[in-house]
Amino acid sequence: MSLFPLNQSAGPSGFGYRSTAEEVTDGLDLSGKTYLVTGCSTGLGRETLRVLTLRGARVIALARTLENAREVCAQVAGDTVPLACELSDPGSINRAVDEIRSSDHRLDGIIANAGIMALPKLQQKFDLELQFLTNHVGHFILVTVLPINGLTTMAFSSTISPERISTCHGTLMVSRSCAICYLHDTYQPGYLGRGRPQMPYIRVSLRHG
Repeated sequence: MSLFPLNQSAGPSGFGYRSTAEEVTDGLDLSGKTYLVTGCSTGLGRETLRVLTLRGARVIALARTLENAREVCAQVAGDTVPLACELSDPGSINRAVDEIRSSDHRLDGIIANAGIMALPKLQQKFDLELQFLTNHVGHFILVTVLPINGLTTMAFSSTISPERISTCHGTLMVSRSCAICYLHDTYQPGYLGRGRPQMPYIRVSLRHG
């Protein structure tokens, strides 16, 4: 077990590094709310799906394949809508958007959680670095074409209170990468990383930041 979380104190909201999703949402009633969560098949996305449905929300659960989305939705109790959405493929994103638009689902929030990290070597798709394409461009395409009721933009932070979440008319929550902390003094023009898998992504992020 890492010593890091043992040295972290709670933030102004009363929540901190060791707070769980259930603790943060304790007492919230999200009945009648609909949220879209990307990357729901594993990790933070899966836990977000579980806790949102636990609090009564309907969750449109996006994963790379419909099989993965259906599998994770079958493992939670609550109202879920599994959809396939490969964020590195604009065609897949547009198909998911079309399905959502053709349904009666009115979104109260989008949690842009999905992402890939630290690819071992430079990979490109549509002439874009794959991590940048998936984590940023894919989500940009998705969230800019889907209507959200009274959109409020919000980044994950220890200062976000449950009351603020529950009273927002519409919320876009973005799970932000901390990869930039690896930069230090290793960046040089034309430098591709010398074994550091984060560098191709960092270079692209800096160029588009």
